[in-house]
Amino acid sequence: MSARGSRATTPISEWMTTNLVTIPLDAPLSEARRRFARAEVHHLPVVADGRLVGMLSSRDLLRAVRRVTRDGADASDAELDRSAEIADLMSRDLVMLRPSASVDEALELVADGAMHAVLIVDDDRQLVGIATDADLLSYFCE
Repeated sequence: MSARGSRATTPISEWMTTNLVTIPLDAPLSEARRRFARAEVHHLPVVADGRLVGMLSSRDLLRAVRRVTRDGADASDAELDRSAEIADLMSRDLVMLRPSASVDEALELVADGAMHAVLIVDDDRQLVGIATDADLLSYFCE
């Protein structure tokens, strides 16, 4: 059976990314920039005291860079760190599913929403994975 034919029952846990790159809420924006570059990801779940509190996207960081450079400064780490904090930029309106949710449920959330990723959490709201638009595209290209 093709991926398209079985998507209603395929659990997202089979397609989500589990090698997660997160960032602490109190980290400077320069550290977020480094993590985006090093891990080649576009979404960083934000954690505080071991709990999921938000999501920082590469687009959020680009907005901060644009504000810094628009004012005539360079986008150095120091300028970026002075410009804002992760809490100022991250989304707190998180889109979450359980690992048992279907790929189709994730597709509906990503395709119809403003987010490009769904956080996968267990019953205790502990982050166990992330399903991005790239993960979902891979599923349908298989």
